[in-house]
Amino acid sequence: QLVDGGLVRNLPVDVARAMGADIIIAVNLGTTLLKPEEVTSVLSVSLQMINILTEQNVGRSLKELQPQDILIVPELGGFSSAQFDDLPKAVPIGEQAARAVADRLRRLSLPPQAYAELRRRQAAPSASAPIVVEAIKVEGTRRVSDEVVLQSMATGVGDVLDRDTIDLDLRRIYSHGDFETVNYAVDEIDGKRTLVVLVKEKPASDYLRFGLGMEANLGKQAAFDLYASHRRKWVNQWGAEWRNDLVLGTDVLLASEFYQPLGERQHLFVAPKLQVSITPWYLFLDAVQIARYQDTTWSAKLDLGANLIEYGELRLGAQLGQRTFRFQSGDLLFPTSQVQRLGALQLSARVDRLDSVNFPHQGYLATGRIHSSLSQLGADQTYTQWDAALNGAATWSRHTLEGLVSAGGKIGSNDIPIEETFPLGGFLYLSGLQRQQLRAQDYVFGRLMYRTKLADIPLFDGIYAGASIEAARMTPFIGTQWEGMPVLGTLNVQAGSLYLGVDSPLGPLYLGFGYANSDNRAVYLFLGRP
Repeated sequence: QLVDGGLVRNLPVDVARAMGADIIIAVNLGTTLLKPEEVTSVLSVSLQMINILTEQNVGRSLKELQPQDILIVPELGGFSSAQFDDLPKAVPIGEQAARAVADRLRRLSLPPQAYAELRRRQAAPSASAPIVVEAIKVEGTRRVSDEVVLQSMATGVGDVLDRDTIDLDLRRIYSHGDFETVNYAVDEIDGKRTLVVLVKEKPASDYLRFGLGMEANLGKQAAFDLYASHRRKWVNQWGAEWRNDLVLGTDVLLASEFYQPLGERQHLFVAPKLQVSITPWYLFLDAVQIARYQDTTWSAKLDLGANLIEYGELRLGAQLGQRTFRFQSGDLLFPTSQVQRLGALQLSARVDRLDSVNFPHQGYLATGRIHSSLSQLGADQTYTQWDAALNGAATWSRHTLEGLVSAGGKIGSNDIPIEETFPLGGFLYLSGLQRQQLRAQDYVFGRLMYRTKLADIPLFDGIYAGASIEAARMTPFIGTQWEGMPVLGTLNVQAGSLYLGVDSPLGPLYLGFGYANSDNRAVYLFLGRP
């Protein structure tokens, strides 16, 4: 619907004249045509056509200039509009061109006092009466509920229309991801001053996303996963969503969840879910992997939840299923195949105010969970465990500090079974250790991370250099060794890392070095979120 104005009016002299300008100051940056040997592809042919059209309409506009108008022509030579990195070199060329017509420009200037008075009048607030919103109406919705749009707005009936507040309202509505455009108008409808929110829904309700995860650390461990996700939005008028996830690689996952809000305002919801996963389960003796099992789990879940609108959600759910451990390599610690029945209740909460998933600059993320395995629901093992985490970030200039504290443990007298103990180890989670190298009945983990943005690069958020200090205090399961000695009681572990990170279109990419002690150090190549 809209194209670059350069195709028809790259130097819009007639447009400025029609708007009432008596004297026009025009700056012609010109358009450099490609040389014949540079026209070698469909893209370069298209670019050359645009350049020719632009030059033609600029020529027509130059003929419309009148004697009182002023034309400024910087001699840019080979500079193009895409050379942003060369701006410091280009600016002096523009200054030189403007100074060449300084005498003519000077005749249009005002004395300092008169100019100050002009700026004061221009900056003065409008004398028009404030607009009080007497009604709000949504136009353009077909699938999306009007209530979802309205509850995203801070502006309400009876409020004075404020441009900054409306701007934030429109951004919030757009951030739902359901609309191509969001705008507003103020109309008189049925005798009321009505704020009309104008939306245009996206034509599709099905979305596919793909991802990639890769990890390698000096040949000790390697993992490679392909991700695919299907999401169907607005299955019904209350905003139901159907989501399917697939992971293939070192880990295997097939999950399907149906999210059904209970009403148009979406404060409450139910979410049944079916899931099958196959993941590796490791056991270590100090820094040596002594056993590898395959953990195959299928489960059916039903959650009842509450949305905290812009903040997060609460969930209370029940789970039934079955878990099978199959021996693959190393020392045989369990039977070759061990089957467990699952039955549990789980309460979880999540509040997310971080401004970025991969490299946050501001905000915080808080999560918490209580998981209770109950024989009354058919579980073979009875225990209750909890875990919680708080992550926060703050930025000044190009520097960011990010902190994380997480903890977990048992509730009651029953120990957590070894297959459900908390795994620690891996990049940024005791760097230098291998994934799942330590397993704890209870733990406290802390990490302080500093990073600085080294450069901005096209299509990427940026490239970062960073360092982390990490520490954990835990009660490992019986038989754990650390630095060649059996651990009796509490174990304290310190670690750290140095890394380069890039927020790429495929996800965050890290090249890093982690160190815990002389036996536990690693060089990481990591694609995905640790």
